[in-house]
Amino acid sequence: MTQPHPPRAARTAARHHACATRILAAARGLLASSGPSALTMRAVARDAGYSAGSVYGYFTSKEDLLAAIAVEELEALAAALKHAPTARPHLCAEALHRIAPVLLATRRGDVPDRRERALTGRLIAVLRLLDAAMARDADDASGSRAGAQRGEALDTVGLWCGLVGVAVLADSGRLASLGLTGEEVTAALAARFGI
Repeated sequence: MTQPHPPRAARTAARHHACATRILAAARGLLASSGPSALTMRAVARDAGYSAGSVYGYFTSKEDLLAAIAVEELEALAAALKHAPTARPHLCAEALHRIAPVLLATRRGDVPDRRERALTGRLIAVLRLLDAAMARDADDASGSRAGAQRGEALDTVGLWCGLVGVAVLADSGRLASLGLTGEEVTAALAARFGI
């Protein structure tokens, strides 16, 4: 007995997802080796085995592609925070190291509204998880350890809020008016929090 073929729309959606996944993997590889400033749609297309025009069919711009990567990173962070609450400061520091340059780069150009909403939603989800963890820490811990845990949690949330603030200020042009770049301010934040 032969298996029925999935409907055409399902096959098309699966093929679209596979291509987008391949493009994202190529972009992640380039980010790891060269950073966001060196990432180009042409290089991503080459590494993914597609034409540049094909890549633009999946992602409208470099910033759109970077935002998609940031959304996936934030989803992974949220899942990790749910499953390993005691590793929260370490998980957040690692994620910030990966996500901060990508998030700042997305603010330099055109990100479609649907991706912008997804990115904002994932940031809010991470901040809510951190806020809930802080509340649990305050309830569970006692003595000087409670103060230390609360301080770590506040530093983590402060660092994330700082990152979001840097992105917004860079996007609005206010950092440039102060003669600063998002990269400089992010580096100063990371140094301040020992990352």
